[in-house]
Amino acid sequence: GSGFLGAALLDGYHAIATSSFYSTIVAQQSLETASWGWTASRIFLSMFFFFSWLDYTFEKKNSSAKISEWKVYLVSGIIAIGTFAFFTYVPLPTAYYPDIAIQNPVEFIPAAFFLIALIGFLTKGGWKKDSFESWVVLSLIFAFIGQALYMSFSSQAYDSMFDSAHIIKSVSYVFIIVGLLIGKYHLVKEVEEESRLKGQLIATEQMLVKIEGEKAKLEAIISNINDGVIATDTDHRIILMNRQAELMIGCQFEEVKGMYCFEVLKLADYISESSGTASKNGHLYCIKRDGSFLKVDVDAAPIILGKNIEGTVVVLRKYVDRSIGIEPSS
Repeated sequence: GSGFLGAALLDGYHAIATSSFYSTIVAQQSLETASWGWTASRIFLSMFFFFSWLDYTFEKKNSSAKISEWKVYLVSGIIAIGTFAFFTYVPLPTAYYPDIAIQNPVEFIPAAFFLIALIGFLTKGGWKKDSFESWVVLSLIFAFIGQALYMSFSSQAYDSMFDSAHIIKSVSYVFIIVGLLIGKYHLVKEVEEESRLKGQLIATEQMLVKIEGEKAKLEAIISNINDGVIATDTDHRIILMNRQAELMIGCQFEEVKGMYCFEVLKLADYISESSGTASKNGHLYCIKRDGSFLKVDVDAAPIILGKNIEGTVVVLRKYVDRSIGIEPSS
């Protein structure tokens, strides 16, 4: 950015120095100096492209090292002022040599810097993924062509090569502007996408908090009902057991989590009396882990989510003698 700012100032000086109004009020020596105005801005800009590539190479080798912005602006300002002063006040020879094949050989100096910068940016490879750098590469190609193939063959101001070089330079600037606009568009879209994703993340976090609250409420309800509740997955492994089921079976949920339900919940439809005979009575008995038993009513139902069966829920209720409305002792 600072390179283009300095080049713009030097181009502005060149435009004034080569204008018809300026030529009527300055001496021939000043007009000769003004002919270097084009070269001044092109050398300045080409060197900044070259230094930009060198800076990338330096930071790539030294990832911890980074040149601060204020140093870049300070150096840019000093170089711009120095370049302006040099080409304005230092006596310079003519820029054109009509007696040789390449009438304006000095233009190969910025052409060389543009070519080195172009090779550097192509080698860097950022143009393959970064739209702005791809436009920078196009700008460097046109800048090199304008310097090496047109301006260097210009024999005087305003000839066909001179005018063509100025048009090509303007096109190279347009490429940079297009790259900046496209890069700005992509940046805005990235910010919008980041904002959208951030909003989704906040909404998701709020939903998770709500789900956790509902989960805690559901667990509290299940834990405090009087019936024993056991939930299993599709492989009949225990995934949930409330406090009442723990008391009925005589174990802790953490002890049996992941075990098969039939390994933990042992049911029988008879009990062995002390006389050794079996008494069939149509009810189920939950055999606790300590060997005691409890007469229960058992209900089982599938856990259905959508169209899929995700497991089974088993409900154990202490048997109540409806005729007298009390629970029999175990």
